[in-house]
Amino acid sequence: MTVESREVPEPSQRLARYFTKYSRWYLRRHFHGVRILPAGMQRVSDSTQIPSASGIVVMNHPSWWDPLVGVLLASRFFAEHTHYVPMDAEMLNHYGFFRRLGFYGVTSGPHGIKDFLSQSLKLLRRPTSMIWITPQGRFADVRERPMNVKRGIGHIMSEAESCFTLPVAVEYAFWNHRLPEILLNVGEVCWLPDDKLAAVSECCDYVAESLQTAQDELAESVKRRRESDFVSLLEGQTGTGGVYGWWERIRTRIRPRKNGHDERSDAGSSV
Repeated sequence: MTVESREVPEPSQRLARYFTKYSRWYLRRHFHGVRILPAGMQRVSDSTQIPSASGIVVMNHPSWWDPLVGVLLASRFFAEHTHYVPMDAEMLNHYGFFRRLGFYGVTSGPHGIKDFLSQSLKLLRRPTSMIWITPQGRFADVRERPMNVKRGIGHIMSEAESCFTLPVAVEYAFWNHRLPEILLNVGEVCWLPDDKLAAVSECCDYVAESLQTAQDELAESVKRRRESDFVSLLEGQTGTGGVYGWWERIRTRIRPRKNGHDERSDAGSSV
């Protein structure tokens, strides 16, 4: 990979605000809710240094929706930061407005890691900058084990002067509603430089292990299918829709309807 040599401009704050509003609206329209594990929220709030430091968010990459989820998290937990995202240069040229949102182009080439490292380290030297990276470098199922990460993240971490690394796990699940849930967990904060993570391979292993740990913790709660296990960041549409929605509308003429879909009900259960 090689990165464009020109300096990455500061994102447009006005455009970022509009895009954040759009992302929230779009997520509400297509999901029942966005929820995060309380332990993950606590890890962020317990670290009083985060608001004044630069950092790297490493996030697993199961879906097309991941960037919009990142926008929501950035506005909710990291409003003090300026956010940057590496993106395939060819795609960025096609969607040029993303440059004004903090995206910077990455292309293939023999000097890719060197150029990507140089540009990313420059960004991390900017006060309260945050880079969002999907270290797997591709769409990957949340159950994929072991997790393989690209060496680029290892190079950045091994040479970073002073910043934090934060793993974020995301999963999309259908529970008891017509629309799916977006479910999140934040792992442990790691501060760089770290003597234990001097080598590139050690940094890559750490990212894979910390992100996998956050995903496994999230998966256990997802399987329990309880909204009460999570803190809601965004509430989307309720109701069942389709033939179930048609039946609900008929039922409301007979007796009052509860909000949403009764979690105890199961349209597929045998009698």
